[in-house]
Amino acid sequence: MQTAKIIIATVVIAAVIFFGYTYFSSDGSGSLVSSGGQNGRLTAASELLALLGTLNKLDLDTSFLKTEIFQSLRDFSVTLPRQEAGRRNPFAPF
Repeated sequence: MQTAKIIIATVVIAAVIFFGYTYFSSDGSGSLVSSGGQNGRLTAASELLALLGTLNKLDLDTSFLKTEIFQSLRDFSVTLPRQEAGRRNPFAPF
């Protein structure tokens, strides 16, 4: 019983320290959650554009698609037969 109290107290103290650090190290807004707004959208857009630029610079070597080993691979996929659909609302009473 005593060890459980010590563990709970340790977790509570760690949580208080974490949230206190997060609150006081923020940009002064006093909020743990960003409200987004225009700055949030601009940041997301600039990150997306940076990622798109990185993808455009990516050069893939597709020569392995023409190798004999790759060409010898076979497709073993199975076509599933169509099945009758169940009830429109499975939770509706009978």
